[in-house]
Amino acid sequence: MGLGVAFVLPEKFSASALLEPAKVMGNPIEPPAVLAEKMRSPTYYSPATLQVCGYAEEKNPAQEFVNDLQPRVARQSAFVSISIKSASPAQARQCIVAVVEDVKKDQSFQVSQQIAVARDRLKREEEKLAIAERFVGLISSRTLAEGRANTGNEVTGSTLNFVVMQSKLAEIAELKNGIDRLSLGLAEPQTRLAALATPIHAPEVKVEPKRSLIAAAALLGGALLGVLVAIGRRVLGRSRAAAVA
Repeated sequence: MGLGVAFVLPEKFSASALLEPAKVMGNPIEPPAVLAEKMRSPTYYSPATLQVCGYAEEKNPAQEFVNDLQPRVARQSAFVSISIKSASPAQARQCIVAVVEDVKKDQSFQVSQQIAVARDRLKREEEKLAIAERFVGLISSRTLAEGRANTGNEVTGSTLNFVVMQSKLAEIAELKNGIDRLSLGLAEPQTRLAALATPIHAPEVKVEPKRSLIAAAALLGGALLGVLVAIGRRVLGRSRAAAVA
């Protein structure tokens, strides 16, 4: 019976990967532990994902899928570990991809809001830079005009103008550095949607059923059952003999 069960059970293949939450300006929009907790909710996944993963026909598809997916975060890890078993390696890989798409969909609103805030800040910095550069150009032109009127030569302005100029130039340099940091922060990989931190691992080796283990357990169980039957028959025989006597 054990051998029969071992060969009747459907084969299953496993796929696993590490999932990284979406990031904006280099910072995750939510901690991995929070994401993993949300992914343990049966309502987190779309019906399309349950269909792709082969759970649509189950009695409680969403709950059974969550129980098998087992999203978890190792201590001090920045990633969520996920794994699933399916009828084939290809289906297992497609299931992982569908899970990632559900995570992207869930996090997309937070990502868009944080990107909008960062872009608004970048716009304000660029406006400040334009004002500072216009001011420096105005001071330079006025100083040059005053120098020509007073001496007939292109000379520098007064000490006060020089101090103001240096202050504005320092402000311009700081604004340009800030704009560069914001621009880099809004570009990939500092800002992006949720993604797999590692390629999907889906070996072409089945993980279930473990026929040798089932056969060994069946053999041990059969031997134990045989011993119990033999002991029971012996005890029953003695009881009947005692009753006849």
